Amino acid sequence: MSIDMYLGDSDRQNQSVSSIIKSRSNHYNNLHGTLVQFSYSSPFLSGVTYDSAKNYSQKILIPLIKAGMLLDEAVKESCEAFTKKYREEVDTVDLRESELLDKIDRAETLANQSRNLMSLEFQNEHPNATYLRNLQRIEDNHLETKRLLEEKLAKLRAFNSNSRTVFAKVDEIYQLIQKGINEATHSWSEVGRSYLLNEKAIETWMESINQHWINSSYYIMAEMAGIVKKGLKISEDEFERLKNYLDGHPKVAFYNEGIQLIERYQQLQFFKGIVNDFAWSALEENVNALLNKLNDAIPSVFKHMKFFPNLYFSNINVSFDATGYNKAINKAFNNFLLKSFTNGVNIPISNITNFMGFELKDFRGNQLYYRMSGLNLLFSSWNLYQNLQTENVGRAILHTAYNVINTSILVDIFTSGVQLLASFSGQGIVVRAAQLVSSFISSTPIGWAIISSVAMGTVVNIAYNNDFFGFRTAVNYIGDELNNVLKDVGNAFESGYSSLKSVWGW
Repeated sequence: MSIDMYLGDSDRQNQSVSSIIKSRSNHYNNLHGTLVQFSYSSPFLSGVTYDSAKNYSQKILIPLIKAGMLLDEAVKESCEAFTKKYREEVDTVDLRESELLDKIDRAETLANQSRNLMSLEFQNEHPNATYLRNLQRIEDNHLETKRLLEEKLAKLRAFNSNSRTVFAKVDEIYQLIQKGINEATHSWSEVGRSYLLNEKAIETWMESINQHWINSSYYIMAEMAGIVKKGLKISEDEFERLKNYLDGHPKVAFYNEGIQLIERYQQLQFFKGIVNDFAWSALEENVNALLNKLNDAIPSVFKHMKFFPNLYFSNINVSFDATGYNKAINKAFNNFLLKSFTNGVNIPISNITNFMGFELKDFRGNQLYYRMSGLNLLFSSWNLYQNLQTENVGRAILHTAYNVINTSILVDIFTSGVQLLASFSGQGIVVRAAQLVSSFISSTPIGWAIISSVAMGTVVNIAYNNDFFGFRTAVNYIGDELNNVLKDVGNAFESGYSSLKSVWGW
């Protein structure tokens, strides 16, 4: 019997199998859902018979449905692998063993004919060299054709012998289904009106099915769908797995939703990095600047100490004016507070812009700063109070930081722009307006600070509420994490305080 491979028919068969399995998969899912509902979510259906039926569904029917789905998947994969294996190992066209044998025989016959003609030509007294070379070339071509055909025949026969391994998984799952069917058909007891199962054998059978199931596309697809449902709370590992899965499965039902989640997650991580980097950097610089100013403000202790040498006893007596030093400390600290209220501490905006890959400077080429002052503290405190009315603590803190920092950036940019326009010569309306605003800024700095903060704060708030560039999403996500951290810290503190009360008997 001839070994024949019709590649076109095989491709059409694969398409048909895929279509049938896709249609049958919906029925499997519906039946699986019904049995799961009956087995695990019907507490009012109880009794010996019902309990027996539920156990039967859990240990026989549901695993059998899974096995059926696994068999469909294995058949589909095996059919596709069969065709792929043929193209890779044999040829990209149809082949028939009988036709190959005929072509090999014909090539051999033609080669022999050329060889016979050369023998006849050598019998002449003056053989034609050109003619002989042509005959030799023809013989070589036929022999090469024969060799190629023999190689192709050998590949076809080897493929036919080894192709059974492609369907090994199909055979294995089919045997599992047969075992399940056999158990299902022989487990009903008319005497007890219930199902009597060989629990030990069934456990082994179920374990074999589950081992196949966790490696199946159904399980992985359900797992990926679960990741998509989790939304932005997915882990970095889950993000990578989902991304890789969607790259190879563009036709899955939740593909568009998954792609949107990936894009939002990437944006979130980007802004999360910006927020974290800037927050820690700003905190460090703010604290350092604050400590440096405090250090400069604190009076020297040696100015309030007096030294009296005693030559008789060869020692030195030291006196310290504690009252005077305390007054100096209070005066210096009050002066520092008053100055900080208006002057404040400058935090360079470059901390965030450099992280984003560019430098933000004013029209003079100077770095833009966020000024942490008493005035800004009042605005930020009021903003934090407002945010706490509608948000948790973590979100409120980051929302306030977002508003304060971005308001400061916009104020600096606008102020720089006004000063730049005011420096131009001319009498244009825009230039004159800029000059008036610049004059107001220089004459009433506190008034300008209040007006500009309110105006730019309104713009920043509108941008936040509309989630421009995904900042609101990022702030909410990170804020929730911060809120959880604060809760954990609070719980730990409360627990420690309770322990102390218990120890000391408070």
